[in-house]
Amino acid sequence: MISSAVFLENIKETWKRWCMTVFGLCLIQLLLILSCVPTGKSILLNLEEYFLDPVLQLVSLKLSDPSVSGTLTTVFFGFWVLLLPTIYTLCRAEELVAEGMESGRLISYIVTPLGRENVIRTEAFSLVLDQFSMLAVSAGAGLLFSGLFCSDTQNVTAFLFQSLEAFAVQFVLGGFAFLVSCSGFGKSTRRLLLWGLTGGGFFLYLLEGLGGWLEIPGGFTVFSVLRQESLLADNGGLAAAFFLLLGIVFYGLAVLIFQKKELKFGKRN
Repeated sequence: MISSAVFLENIKETWKRWCMTVFGLCLIQLLLILSCVPTGKSILLNLEEYFLDPVLQLVSLKLSDPSVSGTLTTVFFGFWVLLLPTIYTLCRAEELVAEGMESGRLISYIVTPLGRENVIRTEAFSLVLDQFSMLAVSAGAGLLFSGLFCSDTQNVTAFLFQSLEAFAVQFVLGGFAFLVSCSGFGKSTRRLLLWGLTGGGFFLYLLEGLGGWLEIPGGFTVFSVLRQESLLADNGGLAAAFFLLLGIVFYGLAVLIFQKKELKFGKRN
């Protein structure tokens, strides 16, 4: 059961940040698409005259396919759609549970007839809906911009599938962050797990773009599913399905912990 009161409060708390993140994703897509007008090839290719290949590869600006779809795959899905939603997901997961308990916001709901289970289910639902709606709006904007400004036909099915894979990445990250947030860790430990592990994984993912032996550790991160090579090899679908399943497990464990454990939340270091 989902509590409408808790859900509406969550919307009031986060709608500005959600809108800013969505606006950022849409603006980046628009700029990338316009970079391919009118020649059909992105002007980002000109960066190769000024920067070494390793630098461009590190920040997902080395284009093997300068078309609209290739530019979006490499730059947008390979970097920005991972960075911005991940920051939002980690911040929001921590706010919904751990910081909500520390501030007393959640306790005021838990002591009512709603109980722990309905409250924590609502918090989880809010996070997942934020992620899904964010990437759905972003995908719709990308298709709209492509249709308005580009003569090349965008592969709608492939684009939507990439967006679904991006959601799968955020879903499993959200499940992990939600689990950590529900576990009652002190603030320092909690943030080390959330930002340390996730940030380290993203850094390894970026290093993977340099090739060589760096591809090995980077290939084991959740972010690598949106690497262009993975998409072309059709490995993304299987990985996305696994991430969705793993995310469900994370959320399930988080709900069980929150329900049964005597949580000792507090402003501890």
